[in-house]
Amino acid sequence: MSFALRRIPSKSIKGRLIASSGPLDRSSSNIPAYLVFAILALLGAMFLSMTVAISKVESLKEISKWLEFLVLILLGMQYIRTRRQVWTIVVITCLAGITQALFGYIQFFFDIGPASFIRDASLRIYGTFDQPNPYAGYINLPLSIALALMLLGSNWKTRILAGVTVFFLATAEFLTQSRGGEVAIAAALLFIVTVGIPRLRVVVGLLSLASLVGAAAYLVGLIPIYLFNPILTRLGLVDISLAKPTDQTFSTAERLAHWIAGLRMFFDHPLLGVGIGNYAQAYPQYFVTIFTDPLGHAHNYYINIAAETGSIGLIAYILFILAIFIAGSHSYRYITRKWMQAKSNVQYPGRLAKRDITAMFTNDRALSIGLLAALISVCVHNVFDDLYVHSLTNLIALLIIVLIRLEKVTPKVGGKEDNIAYN
Repeated sequence: MSFALRRIPSKSIKGRLIASSGPLDRSSSNIPAYLVFAILALLGAMFLSMTVAISKVESLKEISKWLEFLVLILLGMQYIRTRRQVWTIVVITCLAGITQALFGYIQFFFDIGPASFIRDASLRIYGTFDQPNPYAGYINLPLSIALALMLLGSNWKTRILAGVTVFFLATAEFLTQSRGGEVAIAAALLFIVTVGIPRLRVVVGLLSLASLVGAAAYLVGLIPIYLFNPILTRLGLVDISLAKPTDQTFSTAERLAHWIAGLRMFFDHPLLGVGIGNYAQAYPQYFVTIFTDPLGHAHNYYINIAAETGSIGLIAYILFILAIFIAGSHSYRYITRKWMQAKSNVQYPGRLAKRDITAMFTNDRALSIGLLAALISVCVHNVFDDLYVHSLTNLIALLIIVLIRLEKVTPKVGGKEDNIAYN
C-alpha cells in the first residue's frame, strides 16, 4: 500500500475549529519565498563552483548537506503545525544538549581523550563531536534558548527548569575551553539582555561605550600594555609566530595560517573559488610555514565559503543569512506585538483566561529571542570555526523552522481563536 503526502482538513467540534491529527497531517507551507530563493541561490553558487573543483566527490558531499537543509525547511514548515510540536522540539533539543554535557563531564573526570586536547593541565571535553570547538558550538544552541527562558520566562517553574538546563550546558561550554564558543555565547547573552530586557539597554549601551573608549585608550598607549599582557598571553594573543609557535600560541597561529591560506585561495580564484568542499584538496598549494595539515576547512566559515565558491558564493551566503534573520525578526516582532496586547485590557474569546494567554505569549516571546540568539551564536562562532558539520546543519534548519512557525501557532488576539495554538 502506498501513502501520499496529503493535507488533512480541519473539522468543527461544538463550533470550534480544531486541526485533524495523524502522521500525514500537514498545513500549507508558510515559508517566506525570499528564504527559499536565498537557499536556492546558495545551492546554485555551490553547483557553479563545482565546475572548477578538484574533487567532484567532495563537492557532492557538501552540496548534499545543503540539499538536506532545503528539504528539512520545506517539509518542516508543513508538518510542524502546532504549539505543542514546537515546544516539544525545544524540550528535546535542550534534553539532548544535557545528555551531551553529561557525556562531556565523564570525559573530563576520567581524562578520556587524546593528549592534544589537554590545555593548562585539563582535558578539553568534546562529547561525540571528536573536536571541542564544534561541540561547544552545538552546546551553545540549547544554551542560548535556555538562557532566554531563564531570564524572560513567564513563571518561576519555567525559569527554574531553564536555570537547571543553563547550569549543565554552561558548565560543559566552560570545560570545552573553546574561545570561539565563549565569544559566541557572550554575543548571544548580550542580544538576549538587550532585546529582552529593555530597561537594561541604557546600561548595556554605557558598558559598550566604556569598552570602546577603553580599547581606544589601549591602542593609543594611554593604558600600559603590561596590564593586559598576562590575559593576552593566556589567550595566546601575543608574540604569535607562524614559523615557531609556542605551546600557548600554537592554536592561534594555526588558525591564522588557515585564514591566510583561505584568503589566498579566494584572491587566486575570486569568481568561483576552488570548488565547494575542496578547501582541503587545494590547501597543499597555499599552506603557510609549518602548518601542512588542511584540517578540513579554513577555521572561519566566511573565508571558507569565499575560498570554495568565490565572490558569487560569498554574496549568496550573506543573502542567505540576511533572509534567515529577516524571517526570524518578523516572527519575533509579531509575537512581541501580541505579547504587548496581552498585557493590555484586550478581551480574549474562548477558553483561555487573560493570565494564561499572557503567560503563553511571554514564553513564546522568550523562545523567539532565544532562537534568534542561538542563530547569532552560530554566526559569531563561524568567525573562528565551521559549525556546518556533524549534522549541525540539520539542527540549525530545525531551529529556523521552529522560529518561523512559532508565529503561526500563537492565538490571535481580539478575534477568533487560532485552533492550532492549543494542540
